[in-house]
Amino acid sequence: VDVPTAVIVTTDDRVVPLPHQERLTESVPAATEFRVAGDHDVCVAHPERFLPALIAACHHVSSDPGGR
Repeated sequence: VDVPTAVIVTTDDRVVPLPHQERLTESVPAATEFRVAGDHDVCVAHPERFLPALIAACHHVSSDPGGR
């Protein structure tokens, strides 16, 4: 992967265990992780928690001019 990459990790996820999410982040060189306290559905159940991470992740990948 040669583009800026952000991974949103849900720390209390019962569908995708935290170690699997962390492995995903580690497998992408220079990926930046954004953590959200919540389960797999946190984006719907608690958008007030999810949206700040999503916005930060979007800013991260859109503000990187390719330099990492």
